[in-house]
Amino acid sequence: MIKGQLSSKDWELLSSYMDGELNPRDKARVEARLSTQPEFQEALDGLRRTKAILRKTPIRKVPRNFTLRAADVQPVKTPRWIPTMQWSSAAVALVAVFLFASQLVPGFRGLATTASEKAVDSEMGAPE
Repeated sequence: MIKGQLSSKDWELLSSYMDGELNPRDKARVEARLSTQPEFQEALDGLRRTKAILRKTPIRKVPRNFTLRAADVQPVKTPRWIPTMQWSSAAVALVAVFLFASQLVPGFRGLATTASEKAVDSEMGAPE
C-alpha cells in the first residue's frame, strides 16, 4: 500500500503541488523526488485519479438549507421549578446520607434506642 509508505506531510506536499500552492523552491524539491522515487510518483498519480473521479461525480442539490437563524439559536428557558428541585434533591440526599450514617455509627443508634426503651419502661412500670 502506497499510503503506508508516505508520511502525512508527504501527502500534503503532493496535494499542495497538485493545487499549485508551492513556492518555486518546494516545487523543485517535489519534482526532484518525483523523478527519483517511484512510490512518490505513484502516489501523485493516485491523487490525480482521485481528483478526476471526484470531478466526474454529479453535483447534487442540498436537500435543505443548513444555515442557522438567530431564532434557532435562542437559549432554552428553564422552568422556574428546576432550581427548587435541584436544592430539594440535594436536601433529600443529605438526609439520606445522615440516616444511612446513623445506622452505621453505634452512638446514634444507641441514643435513639435508649430514649425509646426509657419511654416503654416508664409506661410498663419499672422492672422489679
